[in-house]
Amino acid sequence: MKIFFVLLLVPYALFAQATSGNLLGTITTDGRPLAGVSVTVTSPSLQGMRTAISGEAGGYNLPSLPPGDYTAIFEMSGLQSVRKRVTVDVATTSRADVEMRVATVSEVMTVTASAAPAAESTQVTTNFKMDMIDALPMDRNINAITLLSPGVTEAGPTNQITISGSHSFDSIFLVDGVVVNENLRGQPSPLYIEDAIQETTVLTGGVSAEFGRFTGGVVSTITKSGGNLFSGSLRDDMAQADPPNEIRHHVAGTYGGRIIRDRLWFFTAGRYQKVDRRGQTTFTNIRYVVPDRERRYEGKMTAQIAPKHSVIASYIDERETASNTVAGAGNRVVDLRSLVPFDRPRSLLSLHYNGIVSKNLLLEGQFSRMRDRFTNGAETRDLLQGTLLLDTSTGYRM
Repeated sequence: MKIFFVLLLVPYALFAQATSGNLLGTITTDGRPLAGVSVTVTSPSLQGMRTAISGEAGGYNLPSLPPGDYTAIFEMSGLQSVRKRVTVDVATTSRADVEMRVATVSEVMTVTASAAPAAESTQVTTNFKMDMIDALPMDRNINAITLLSPGVTEAGPTNQITISGSHSFDSIFLVDGVVVNENLRGQPSPLYIEDAIQETTVLTGGVSAEFGRFTGGVVSTITKSGGNLFSGSLRDDMAQADPPNEIRHHVAGTYGGRIIRDRLWFFTAGRYQKVDRRGQTTFTNIRYVVPDRERRYEGKMTAQIAPKHSVIASYIDERETASNTVAGAGNRVVDLRSLVPFDRPRSLLSLHYNGIVSKNLLLEGQFSRMRDRFTNGAETRDLLQGTLLLDTSTGYRM
């Protein structure tokens, strides 16, 4: 079991935000910086709205924004208002520069597209929206998404993921800002539901040291958070099973919406998979079935407790069970009595607070607890029935 509690009080520019992104830019008129412009941003991902005022150099900064598509409105008396659309990605900084003009009549200029923004840091990042992943013929888990990034390979032991040439255990995998690395090889635990993922950002180079505890890369995944509108999904992935005349089903669903508009949102998700695998004993060639069941569910609440102060609480539970398994990787058995059950429950509880204290200060706190255990061995401690028996001539279990 892992428990983490972090409380940070730092300037905006120094904080490595694993669950949010930043939006900044420069406002000019006739090529000169323009101070005193009101900048207001709204988004389906944001509770309420956020505002900022451009400074003497024409710059503005909106930190700690939930990832999503935003509409930014730039307004100043005597000038033509500008409406611009911009996307804020997780763990990155987006830029939206604006040139404002003198207004002769009341009008609004809408910018619907713009060139790719210049890099705001030395970080090498790749962002993947789940809408794009759904359109590709590939697995939809974090491992498969990470492998789409340059500098990521399956060069580790048993095809484990490595980033930028590091060891497989030297990278960090985050789900909603919480580390979900498993203890053996440092790979991501399946404490997420694919249909609940909103986006994933893979950082492979020049990564801020404030993420900590890594020499490879950082993979940050954000899950959905409901919204003012109610929405849901239901998905049934079907694949050919063994034997070929059977169909394997993988069912998942999501549902989210509001309890209080712009104040309290909820999101839920579930996933269930049933697989019957086939096995055979060594030498005796006795066939048997391995029923494998896996279920996951998630609950998430997003609350705005005060303007510019929010709390996100989430709980994810996953459990995989199977019977008639062989304990230990690579082991082989010669009789059915050596088959044992498998049970692995895992859970992730997290509580995240984010608040803007002043113009130059951000307060962020996080508590998380991850549990992971498994049982795979004899069902009895009887000296005869629970004793490991080996064939001395072959070394195989009996």
